[in-house]
Amino acid sequence: MREENKTSMLLKKGEDWRENACLNFLPDHSDGYVWGYKEAADYLASHASENNKQDLFIYPMMFLYRHYLELRFKVIIIRGKELIGESGSFPHTHKLSELWSQSKAILQKIWNQEIAADFVLVEKIVNDFEQMDSRAEAFRYPMSRAGDKYLADVKHINIEIVARGIGEVAGLLESAYAGILECLETKREYKYYKP
Repeated sequence: MREENKTSMLLKKGEDWRENACLNFLPDHSDGYVWGYKEAADYLASHASENNKQDLFIYPMMFLYRHYLELRFKVIIIRGKELIGESGSFPHTHKLSELWSQSKAILQKIWNQEIAADFVLVEKIVNDFEQMDSRAEAFRYPMSRAGDKYLADVKHINIEIVARGIGEVAGLLESAYAGILECLETKREYKYYKP
């Protein structure tokens, strides 16, 4: 185990154990990242209007929701490929449409059928993000490197509508992911106990 950095102002343990976040205690922290972004976005969404901060919180909230989707798709792809016996590395793109396309294809292979009509909502949310923020930059920076203003044509985004839509999509994606994990566990148990 690595020694605590005594010279860092940020990377050290504090006196109050409740304020210390624990990292690297599991072999894979993918779900911590995925759910961390989603939970942080939900927190901002639920506190924005009560603090009259919706015009400020919208940027980090939208980025966090978008990043949640990106990471969930990537983990579905990785674990899904593992389940169906395909090789492949972590997808190196930020384009939600490409990641959703790969995720959807893997889900169809796993369950040997077309994706349910419920997943149409995922398509709609992905398309909305692709129109506003195809490169995962529009909610992080006010303008592109070329000096073009991001979100120039967008005047309003309703936080409650976004949070509700992402919540529904999260329910679908998390159920699909849980199904993959369950199948992987069954597959591992079968290999272990197979005579």
